Amino acid sequence: MQAMLIIAVVSAPAMLLVIPCVRSRQGHHAHRVNDELEPITDRIQEIETIAGSLVEKTDDHNSFGELFIHQMIETIEYVLGTVSNTASYLRLWALSLAHS
Repeated sequence: MQAMLIIAVVSAPAMLLVIPCVRSRQGHHAHRVNDELEPITDRIQEIETIAGSLVEKTDDHNSFGELFIHQMIETIEYVLGTVSNTASYLRLWALSLAHS
């Protein structure tokens, strides 16, 4: 029981910090690859310009701050869901004990 509690307490900060760092590094790697493929990216930009009139473009922001905020929201959602589910099971358990 204590081991599971320790794992739960350690996993929340790990979710909060590790995932934005990994995604940030993946974004930096993608920028280096794009620099090496400039002739191809010029052609892709032409295609995007043509397709831009037909399809609405969304901006892809990959700054570390935005990744961290998104991951913070995901972590809070996970922790609240876990606490809520635990409370629900404890209520059911208490109800079953009261009726037995």
